Amino acid sequence: DLYNTPTFYINGQQVVGERPFEYFKKIIDEQLNKKQR
Repeated sequence: DLYNTPTFYINGQQVVGERPFEYFKKIIDEQLNKKQR
């Protein structure tokens, strides 16, 4: 469901609202680590 902008999806995880780069980096790094296990 997409009701707010900006809204992003990172590997199925919804991120709503304006976020700093570090927030996105943390989520992306966590997702990459899950894939490497």
